[in-house]
Amino acid sequence: LKHGSPLPRLPIVRLASRCRRMKKASKSLRRIVAAVAATGALACAAGLAWMQAPSTDASRRPLEPTVAAAKAVPPSVAQTSEELSFGTAGSGFAAAAVAVAVGAAAALTKGRPARAKAARSPKTALRASFFEPRKGWSKVRPYPIGVEEFADKIFWSVTLTKPFGLRIANGPQGGGMGCGVAEMAPTGSASALLDKALQDGSMWVQEGDELQSVNGEDVGGDADTAMQMLMQAEGEVQMTFARKKKGPVKVVFPNGKHITANRSAVLKDLAAACDFSYGCMCKDGKCGKCWFRDPKTDELYIMGLNCPGIFPSIFRKKEEGAAGVVTDFETWQILQLEAPPEGTYQRVMAEEEKEQARARKQYEQDGY
Repeated sequence: LKHGSPLPRLPIVRLASRCRRMKKASKSLRRIVAAVAATGALACAAGLAWMQAPSTDASRRPLEPTVAAAKAVPPSVAQTSEELSFGTAGSGFAAAAVAVAVGAAAALTKGRPARAKAARSPKTALRASFFEPRKGWSKVRPYPIGVEEFADKIFWSVTLTKPFGLRIANGPQGGGMGCGVAEMAPTGSASALLDKALQDGSMWVQEGDELQSVNGEDVGGDADTAMQMLMQAEGEVQMTFARKKKGPVKVVFPNGKHITANRSAVLKDLAAACDFSYGCMCKDGKCGKCWFRDPKTDELYIMGLNCPGIFPSIFRKKEEGAAGVVTDFETWQILQLEAPPEGTYQRVMAEEEKEQARARKQYEQDGY
């Protein structure tokens, strides 16, 4: 959880793990014994009722009434009473079995009142309430206009003019197996697309994007062919690119510098590569100086803990089994970091302390 934790690990109410394991084992054993006893009682009651029920079958003929009972009661009435006695006996055994089951359940609960949901520990309650989901979107954000998807990639086209500011190279498997953007110059029409994307949310070109075609002609996955087509092109040139849905993420820091980052890279290392200093070197985020915010999602990122490829709060919510929630940062969106509003650190820490106190109180009341 190193990169998925939006906050440093803070002290939480802890109980002895051994006591918890012993208590859970004892509770499970009591449940098993109670279930076996209740099942056995019900089986005995059903068997006795079946054996004693009156039937025309000779093998299942009911027991003969005593002589005294036969003399004191007329035959018709005696037969009726006999059937009632057999039915009452079966019902009695069944009622006894139900009583055994109810008693076992009562013993397991130890007289505690029924609850709609099981009590959660302070740590679980903290994850469920304090680490709230990102604002705006709880699922994958939509694609920009003109983007199409196929399998695990997205495809889009851009129109560029010379100089492009791109260096095209073959992929790891060599020519004919795929080529793409190996490096980008700070100047050029391709680099200008990022500024436009920050304004209107359109697509841009970054390192690692695969070049598919030039002016509608397939480059065949070969860098030499692509470069020849680009040099021969004149005026506006339409290029089609592809990018993996879970590929590198473009990160823009408050100083204006940006980097195409691996999804699992630590933000503090990326900040150092972009010469961005935020005034602290802590690793747990307790100083508050290393907190930054993404204005599009209102997510809080801690430089020393988080990575660009995972939403911190959504990662926590997914641990709790939240359905339909995606933790991966979308590669068709830009992670733009800025300083959070003044007092954010104090407010969040106060809320966290309040939630811990509430969870601790609930935890103690439930008797766990």
